[in-house]
Amino acid sequence: MKQRSKKFTKSIVMSMVLACTLVYGTVGASAASNATSTSKAVKTASTTPVVSKKGVITLPKKFSTKTVKSELKPEAAKLIKIYGTSLGDGNTDNFKAYAKKHLVAKTHTNYMLGYGYSLDKYKSKVKGTRKANSKAEIANYSKAVKKVTTSQIRNEDSYVGTGFATFEFSFQPKNYSPMNRIYVYLKFNQLSNGKYVLETISYF
Repeated sequence: MKQRSKKFTKSIVMSMVLACTLVYGTVGASAASNATSTSKAVKTASTTPVVSKKGVITLPKKFSTKTVKSELKPEAAKLIKIYGTSLGDGNTDNFKAYAKKHLVAKTHTNYMLGYGYSLDKYKSKVKGTRKANSKAEIANYSKAVKKVTTSQIRNEDSYVGTGFATFEFSFQPKNYSPMNRIYVYLKFNQLSNGKYVLETISYF
């Protein structure tokens, strides 16, 4: 009887330990699952972009200048690379395509400048730079400019005024003096609904 009693007691203890283990495991898994869900939710919320780039580049009625500058950096790098390509071959179709997609269109009611204004200024900039330098100089400079990366873009002046906002970025090509730094200037105009739309792109 003593032997059976010991075995019976041992069996009960083992069952209780197993049950506790299962309960702890379930609670632990549930906690881990909740932590993962929370982590994913926070991550999703924090990565929602402020700048809309699907068509015409727009900003919301209220925004953080610091956040907008960070999110526009890749666009500045893209625009400077486009400029480098145009300098190399003289073709401005790449900028034209970008401007038609991302600049607000001119209409009889919005009084915007339209992409044609920025395109004309761009053509003059490319033509003047190519004319003022030799083919070899242009070829080397174009090659250096096309190597731009987002991390090399520098934030310059930014300003939010009544009905508009401006953001300026620059890039220093390797092995060139500060005189050869490229500046790209983005100007946004505010609509009646409060949102800002990209109106002009300029290079200096």
